[in-house]
Amino acid sequence: MSAWIPFIIVTAFWAVFGAGGPFLVPSGVNRGIIQTMIVLTAVCCYMFWLIVYLHQLNPLIGPQLPVKTIFWIQQKWGSAVHN
Repeated sequence: MSAWIPFIIVTAFWAVFGAGGPFLVPSGVNRGIIQTMIVLTAVCCYMFWLIVYLHQLNPLIGPQLPVKTIFWIQQKWGSAVHN
């Protein structure tokens, strides 16, 4: 459950920023461009954060094997420690 809390909070933040930001742009010649930039900024920042967050949920440290499995591998492959 604790992994969902940051996901929901950050998703809500970037959704509000991307959906509400364009309405705060004052009228002018470049209003459409500025609105597009705000939406693209929100999408790019959110995607960058999401990719980094998902990668850290499953770190590349290696699997955590039970002791029984380690002993079985040691028996089948042989011990790497030579006395």
